[in-house]
Amino acid sequence: MKAIRDGLLVLLFVDMHGLLEQITRDGIAAALAQVGMSDEGITEQANEFAVSYARDHAADLVGKKWVDGELVDNPKAQWRIDEATRDLIRADVTKAVDEGWSNDRLAEALGENYAFSASRAETIARTETAFADVAGNIHAWKLSGQVESKQWIVGDGCCDDCQELDGTTVALDQDFPDGGGAGPPLHPNCRCDVVPVLTEDAK
Repeated sequence: MKAIRDGLLVLLFVDMHGLLEQITRDGIAAALAQVGMSDEGITEQANEFAVSYARDHAADLVGKKWVDGELVDNPKAQWRIDEATRDLIRADVTKAVDEGWSNDRLAEALGENYAFSASRAETIARTETAFADVAGNIHAWKLSGQVESKQWIVGDGCCDDCQELDGTTVALDQDFPDGGGAGPPLHPNCRCDVVPVLTEDAK
């Protein structure tokens, strides 16, 4: 049973890694365009960051970490799938093993499980896309040398916590206050964004 569960987590890691890497690359390209730069000359650094960010965050999402070229357990993973979701997965996998289900039947059951519902999948996709995009933005702004700080911009229909961060400006390497971290999203389905504040020479 543990081998099946671990196999599912590895498949999830592979899928998430590929998606997060592409989104991070897109975030880097968009951020460079914001400050009027091409990616020539910093492509290698940008690509290395995209690969590293995607690999590490995808591992974290499945409760693992990347060590010496392999996934190992990480009990302190910050963004791992929560225990309730793990319990739902474990219940289906246990039943599949006990009753001798085929892989197709198990996949169908997992798809019907709330943990993998369409609404939950959409929430996860939107939130993780935002994390990867903002990470790419900030990395590109650092590489450009033309951005001195970043500003939180609130999205439509956001919560009171987001509203309190609206317009807050901090240094590129600094976290936003009140749990804002490096930048949006502040919470699942957060629609906020972060924008660059250029240096005087770049204005």
